[in-house]
Amino acid sequence: MSDSPTSMTVSVAGREIIVRPVRVGALPAFLTAIEPIAREMMAGDVLATICRQADRIIDAVQIASGVERSWLEQLDAEQFLPLLTAVMRVNADFFSHRLLPQIVAAVDVLGIDLAREEPIQTGGRTGSSASAEAGSPTET
Repeated sequence: MSDSPTSMTVSVAGREIIVRPVRVGALPAFLTAIEPIAREMMAGDVLATICRQADRIIDAVQIASGVERSWLEQLDAEQFLPLLTAVMRVNADFFSHRLLPQIVAAVDVLGIDLAREEPIQTGGRTGSSASAEAGSPTET
């Protein structure tokens, strides 16, 4: 297996596979596959996540590696693991070190407070937002 900042080459079952960050066209399917995996992994139970999300793990590897799912399904677990690891490493690096900083910078330019999930008020209000909202006549 050879490392580079943006790709990894993995030899699996006699086949050389170059794993690169997911392309834009594959992004919706890839994110759909990894969303429940990432959510459960963040909760901390890795083994349970693997058991519950095995099909989505295979989907994510297939999408990110560009190999046929039928080919993946024929692999032994020992053969699948290096490919899964490469997909995770390349895409985690891409998302955390390249994409996320650009998204954060764009959000900052737009004036959005990610913690509040709404646009930052740049004027027109006086007093603290908590006291203004509490006395608001439109409060529901």
